[in-house]
Amino acid sequence: MKLIYLITIFVLLSCGRTSEKFEEYIAPATISPLGSSTSVIESINSISSGYRVNKAQVRLVEGSSNNTVELQTLSDDNSVGSYYGNGTGNLAIFGVHGFDGVEVLELSSLNVMLSTADLNDVNLTLHVDLTCSGDASDFAELNVDLTQYSLDSTLKLVSINSDDIVFSLNGDSYSLDDFVVDYSSACLRDMDPLTDGTPKNTVLPAIIIKLGNSNSSQSSKLIIDDFEINTASTLTLDFEGGQND
Repeated sequence: MKLIYLITIFVLLSCGRTSEKFEEYIAPATISPLGSSTSVIESINSISSGYRVNKAQVRLVEGSSNNTVELQTLSDDNSVGSYYGNGTGNLAIFGVHGFDGVEVLELSSLNVMLSTADLNDVNLTLHVDLTCSGDASDFAELNVDLTQYSLDSTLKLVSINSDDIVFSLNGDSYSLDDFVVDYSSACLRDMDPLTDGTPKNTVLPAIIIKLGNSNSSQSSKLIIDDFEINTASTLTLDFEGGQND
């Protein structure tokens, strides 16, 4: 029996709203057990991946009515070496591919349905190139602390619109609208951030959700039920599955 996972992309055309569906069928990823590791990458599906640093895990979970992505960290400490800097914590990352080079001004909203049983650091991060030149000196991280949305064990929809002042960059607060006023050429960028607390020698997708951090050894779990990214087109990752005999 072969499990099937569905990703739907809704394309909005200038002549009017048109729905064009692309289906991708893949086998479920083989997930290693929780254990000591450095920047291990697990394929979730053809356009998303899980990244785990030290004692953490990212996996696709099959449900009776729908599938979800589960991020998990353990409470064990580790040796220095997995991160830039001296971090020894456990970190699980879910990343979405396909947005490298997309201008930030095209990003209108992000909607994610998620829950967490044991509250830990939960962040949504946009990796951006402030000049869209490809020069690593212009790379930066726009972060949203998702714990401000009072997450709990019940699935909750977090909607981030372009005028919501929830992003932080170098201690300053931004909405996406404000950010593109200051950085009109900025684009999303797949990158190795090269900053303290990020996985060493690891290129991460432009859009990621993180559980834990380089200094955290807290045991925690995060469930992502679906994730919608709205630009000129809308990308919906709902992880829904079916079965082929």
